[in-house]
Amino acid sequence: MNSAEEMAQAIDEITCEMTENVRNGKIEKVFELMRVREKQIESLKNSDGRISQATASKLLDDLKTFQEEYKKRMKDLDGKISDISKAIEMLQSYSQSKSSNIFDERR
Repeated sequence: MNSAEEMAQAIDEITCEMTENVRNGKIEKVFELMRVREKQIESLKNSDGRISQATASKLLDDLKTFQEEYKKRMKDLDGKISDISKAIEMLQSYSQSKSSNIFDERR
């Protein structure tokens, strides 16, 4: 890629792909894309060109969309983890009460 504008567009495409992967629950793929995106950003920082206001705005808008989707997915995952933790606690409690009842019956 030659121009800063092309680099910025490539970064934006990666950001959009990251958003799509978050929506589809492919979090590992998002982290891979984040690393690629970081490299692209470093290249853009080192370039001597400038990007247009429209491209910068689009980059920011797409990044905000990604952040919103990412936060939403993490909140969903946090809820699921909490539900699983509660279920485990209930199973442990049930298991302990069951083994306690068996011990009492043996006496």
